[in-house]
Amino acid sequence: MNKEERQVIVGALNERLAIIKCPICFHDKSTLLDGYINQEFQHTFSDYEPIFDKSSIPITCVICDNCGFMRHHALGCLGLLPKRSQND
Repeated sequence: MNKEERQVIVGALNERLAIIKCPICFHDKSTLLDGYINQEFQHTFSDYEPIFDKSSIPITCVICDNCGFMRHHALGCLGLLPKRSQND
């Protein structure tokens, strides 16, 4: 993640959230992960099988500096993903 991407993500999070304390330990300092996570998802719950079709949710992660609790935020919900065409 470059400096500009980091600033855009921090700005998007600040627009949507007041200063938030860790929900586990109530510490008020956290760090934005220096990269991204792609969380796989399935369309059905039964008969779990690994997903190989690249169905995923791009995520940014904020980590509590005290206890390590990780908060995941979907980049699409933050308005940070390119708009998809109707053909996608």
